[in-house]
Amino acid sequence: MQEMRAETRFPFGSVVPLWSRQIPYTMAKFFFFEKVVSVFYTYVFTQPKSSYPKTTQLGITFASGYIAGVICAIVSHPADSIVSL
Repeated sequence: MQEMRAETRFPFGSVVPLWSRQIPYTMAKFFFFEKVVSVFYTYVFTQPKSSYPKTTQLGITFASGYIAGVICAIVSHPADSIVSL
């Protein structure tokens, strides 16, 4: 690894591409998770959150995280390609 240090810029050469992927992904994950939860409780489950059983709330949380993860994968895909180079 020492002989390839200049070529790979070890150990911090990939920090900038990694952060250029991870920071937008994390910001989008928080943003879209909260938006999807609010959409669920506004348009699908229209009663107050506390009126639903814990299993329903857990299902909404799971579905919101899943949907937010898919959106974030789309958002961060171009930066994923840069990190892979």
